[in-house]
Amino acid sequence: MARVRLSVDVEPDLRRRVRIAAASKDQSVKDWIEQVLEDALEYDEERAWMERDLSRLGEFEPYEWEEGELEEGEPVSYEPGVGPVIEAKPGGRG
Repeated sequence: MARVRLSVDVEPDLRRRVRIAAASKDQSVKDWIEQVLEDALEYDEERAWMERDLSRLGEFEPYEWEEGELEEGEPVSYEPGVGPVIEAKPGGRG
């Protein structure tokens, strides 16, 4: 896939902070900014899914869980303004 250039004008203090943040992670400014943008887009996409109108969900066929499938993973809840939160299992870590 071809790469394209993205230019953004920022204040000198923000540029300095970005350079410090990238250096603290031993990354180039380009790599650090790409990662920050990817993370922000992923978070926005996850949040958008969680905030969708699910009032018509009952119109769909229920999901058929396979045996043992519900026991996998960790329990998760959604807190508005925070996002998905992994809940502590009783008697376990979390």
